[in-house]
Amino acid sequence: PLEKCSFLGFRIEMGKVRWSPKSQARFKASVRRLTGRTRGVSPGRVVAELGRYTRGALNYYMMGVKFAEVRELDQWIRRRMRCYYWKQWGRPRTRRRRLLALGVNRDRVKMASRSRKGPQRMSRNSIVHQDLTVSWLTEQGLHSLETQWINIRYPGGPKRPPEVA
Repeated sequence: PLEKCSFLGFRIEMGKVRWSPKSQARFKASVRRLTGRTRGVSPGRVVAELGRYTRGALNYYMMGVKFAEVRELDQWIRRRMRCYYWKQWGRPRTRRRRLLALGVNRDRVKMASRSRKGPQRMSRNSIVHQDLTVSWLTEQGLHSLETQWINIRYPGGPKRPPEVA
């Protein structure tokens, strides 16, 4: 059956081309390898390597990826990078100093920086999630899969009805 076959990372499902589950798993494994917390590489270098990999992978799999999947992957990658930054900041004193430099309220900083929860759990914590925002991660150079998907699918921008004056 055609639904069980995959070729070059794609499969045909109900008349549409989709990327195969094996390709999705390989993509996620590569992102995990690049954003591993114990790599000992500066976050700037990780962001650059991650950007190169995700751009290339999304360009290749573009015809088989739905926007909902891209959005989910983008959120997951941002969470991995928050985790990476939190791990790199290591000690509570460094975390406190970095969060204060971002302009976070001192009470919130104290709650977050003194926490003994692990980096993975803290990356999902509302305090860290709200302080290491999407715009901050973009400033650091993190590539957005959502933006790339939209720019490739709609090169002239999304079509909007003309405004009434």
